Amino acid sequence: MAPLDRFESLAEVGILSTLACRVLHMSTNAEIGARVKGALGGHTQAWLAEQIGLTADTMSRSLNGHRGFSSVEIAAIADLLDADVHWLITGDRDPLRVSIAARHDYDPGTGGRSNPGRETDERELQSVALAYRQAYPRTDHPTAPIPTTAAGLRGALGEDFVPVFASRLEERLDVDVVRVQHLSTAYSFTLGGRMVILLPANVNWWRSNFDLAHEVAHLALGHHEVETSSEVDERELAANQFASELLMPETLIRSLAWDTITCPEVGQFLWDQGVGTTALRHRLDSLGLRTSSEVSEMLSRPMPGALRPWQHELDLPRPEGTGFFAALFDPIDKRMQDASQRRFPLTLITAHRRRVENEGLTPETLAWMLESPVEELVGEPQPAGSIEDLLEAFAG
Repeated sequence: MAPLDRFESLAEVGILSTLACRVLHMSTNAEIGARVKGALGGHTQAWLAEQIGLTADTMSRSLNGHRGFSSVEIAAIADLLDADVHWLITGDRDPLRVSIAARHDYDPGTGGRSNPGRETDERELQSVALAYRQAYPRTDHPTAPIPTTAAGLRGALGEDFVPVFASRLEERLDVDVVRVQHLSTAYSFTLGGRMVILLPANVNWWRSNFDLAHEVAHLALGHHEVETSSEVDERELAANQFASELLMPETLIRSLAWDTITCPEVGQFLWDQGVGTTALRHRLDSLGLRTSSEVSEMLSRPMPGALRPWQHELDLPRPEGTGFFAALFDPIDKRMQDASQRRFPLTLITAHRRRVENEGLTPETLAWMLESPVEELVGEPQPAGSIEDLLEAFAG
């Protein structure tokens, strides 16, 4: 059971920051109006005025600083423009606000991007956010700035990072990686300055690697600092380009003779870089590189089937020994298994355990993360003394 199943809303447990519970630096009417203008995106002033019940003249005066927006109007504007109320009023980010980015699906027919699963993903997202708010209530564990280029990030992660991508992000860059079931796509968020990536747990390790690269790109490029949801297409394109360069550097791609490369060599590249056939095909197309008809046919096949015909020719990890386990061990299946495993950062688990033990935090969220009954996380009750012990105590 997710921890939020015990509550009707996040507000009931006091984890959402509200404007009423803190002292704010109030901006001038003109500053607030300017931020509302900047958040309009493709909407018009007339449209916004109609939506919140203002005349065109009243809206114009409010945007130009000659009239102040009421609190009800600001709340409505924030909802309509998907902007942060705290930011609209103060110009500063709400330190406890969850700023989320998601990997969007691309529709080649319309050229648009969408996240159709967001509504069904919401409970899982909020459960993870609750875990972080409970673990770090003072927002005193922010992630330090990370490299802002693919090359810089690759250098920080070190050689051969793909098989241990999530662990390297946590150990070297302090970016947390969570993997849970019941997510339709990958997400990333910042909360109190901490950077977190959420992945759906499924067997498609090549997709999981690109999701991870895509979401760390959002974090590296500062997309969570943008206070409105406009320009989604531009941010998604930039994240995809960053992810492609991180996993398939142009210098590496161009160092290979793609016109004469063999299928086993392509298979080795896919394995080493941790990517799928679709991602590689798009990368080669974007760089104007062509392959033989045999390789083109291989890259048109779905993963992991595209690797199977050449698996015996690839340099894949093998277990030691000659027993039953070694005979049946399949490294492709092992990657599929790893990608499907539920995962929470050890630092998050430890922070929760310490707060449960030392600060009286209820253990429900920790139990949810560990998939453990709550009863197993609380201390064993001390056995009651026998009647003989009691009589002896009184006699003493």
